[in-house]
Amino acid sequence: MDPPSQLDTDIVAIRAQISLLRQRRTNLSSVLLSSPSIATRLHRASHSTKPPPPSLARALTVLSKQARHNQTALHRICAGATAYRVRDPDPHAVDEGRVLGIQIEVFVNRAFVPPYHLLLHRPSPASPALKIHHHTIPPCIPLAPLAAAYLPQPSAAGDPARPAQNLPRLVRALRRELVAYHLRLAAVEKLRVEAGVSGPAAEKEGELGDVLNAEMEMGMEMRRGGRRRRGHGRGRVVAVVADAAAREVRCEWSSGLTARMKVSKDGVVEKVVARTAEGGRDWEVEMKGKGHLGGLFGRLGQEARRGESRGD
Repeated sequence: MDPPSQLDTDIVAIRAQISLLRQRRTNLSSVLLSSPSIATRLHRASHSTKPPPPSLARALTVLSKQARHNQTALHRICAGATAYRVRDPDPHAVDEGRVLGIQIEVFVNRAFVPPYHLLLHRPSPASPALKIHHHTIPPCIPLAPLAAAYLPQPSAAGDPARPAQNLPRLVRALRRELVAYHLRLAAVEKLRVEAGVSGPAAEKEGELGDVLNAEMEMGMEMRRGGRRRRGHGRGRVVAVVADAAAREVRCEWSSGLTARMKVSKDGVVEKVVARTAEGGRDWEVEMKGKGHLGGLFGRLGQEARRGESRGD
């Protein structure tokens, strides 16, 4: 395959610049149209001139669209959950197909993830009790225990001592679980990017991943007295693996060191077991590894620099 010519390189650079300029124009337009003073001036101009000129009419149309977009974004950020009604197309569905839907929003890393939906129906039209119909909740989220706690089904005998259903508490608890789940996933991805084993840092040499791995290579196993043992560096971070719920994380180094971590629901490393290639324990990693998952390599890197400064 022939190498790209100078003309091809220039075309790629110009297209990238055009894309950046379009994004900048979109951002500036959103900022201007979201300004209360701009909206006030446009509305005053529309009332003072009848009929408004075409340019002013187009500006008012764009302003209206931006206002609706801002309201939707504000609702998604502040409300977090929205109820709606749908109908099951199945002709044999219970309660004539009437279904109550709950849309749950999660905002992580300056962006919305695809919304989750919880659909409920009434098993008996004579009772207001709700039951889960369908859902899009990930399997690692404990939906069944939450439903048993906040959405208990009435007994056939009509036991009055049975707790009443509480749909708002179920939705709040479910959203907390979803937000914590995505924050754990984001923390794991942050570790991968910092180590240079995923994302842009894995594609570019000499940047963040290499700097972090250079610091990790300087880290030596520390004895209890504070002296280091030469020749026992951890090496480079080669893998960061997590289970589906991001509650168990494993980090591997090129030296053969493996650290297995138990992560709490809130993303805090509670327990660490670090084994070297020879089967020994790395007590430094086990002690310094506890804390928030997102700052794991930062804590180990700081300790590595301290060990280097206390060298022989």
